[in-house]
Amino acid sequence: MASIFQYASQLSVVKSIITAVAGDQVNIYPPPLQRELPKMVLRPCSSALFTGQRVYIDMLKHYFSIRNGNGLAPRRSFLIHGLGGMGKTQIALKFAEDISSQYGHVFWVDATNEDTISASLKGISSIPDAKRADVDGSPEAVLFWIASLSKEWLLIFDNADGEPNMVEKYLPSNNTGDILITSRNPNMRSLTSNKNSIELDGMNMEDAMALLLKRSNLEEGITEPIQETAKEIVRTLYCLPLAVDQAGAFIITGLCSIYEYLELYSEKRKELLDHPLS
Repeated sequence: MASIFQYASQLSVVKSIITAVAGDQVNIYPPPLQRELPKMVLRPCSSALFTGQRVYIDMLKHYFSIRNGNGLAPRRSFLIHGLGGMGKTQIALKFAEDISSQYGHVFWVDATNEDTISASLKGISSIPDAKRADVDGSPEAVLFWIASLSKEWLLIFDNADGEPNMVEKYLPSNNTGDILITSRNPNMRSLTSNKNSIELDGMNMEDAMALLLKRSNLEEGITEPIQETAKEIVRTLYCLPLAVDQAGAFIITGLCSIYEYLELYSEKRKELLDHPLS
């Protein structure tokens, strides 16, 4: 420690932290603790083109805000539900990215059916922390381990479109941790309550237009005709995020211009909506 004083031209002590300046170097003693990176387990990648929907993410942040106090707090559960293509998964992904630092672990489970749930839990058993705890690949063992964690955790069940009992049987047995569910089935509210759920009803016009222009790479040099055409396209698509994203993906391939899309859409609606995203 004495070496930090040897060539110091300035010294300061604030709350037992010593800062010594020597030339263009700044030494701090004791060194600041390195914050452990949050663990985001087995989640898909969020879209770099995600636009809008901040109001829903802010609602989730408020509900799952950091809690003060000692020990683990009682469980909190929340549901995002709505028709397919509304952006439920992307909202959950962006939310998880934004708040991951407040959790020891964030676990992502594909809840399409019981097979995908079991596969996701088996994947969780392969992460280093679970291996150190000798967790085997069974759903029961993984859920028991999650329930025993001493730090706050978030468990996300994505695409849980079946009946509530399918998810309920895979909830950790104790009453700690946080649960987020995305579903087309509003009956999933039986696991959360009405007040702890939000129903998505599509994007607003402005956000939908921004997504279309971003996805079709027309953000720069927007003219009034382009803007009016974009407005008509998203209105026709009811501002559904997935449909708007697919429209932009089709336009950017060069198979049609933004001006030709609606005519093509009216002729070949199914093919355009089924067009794979690139």
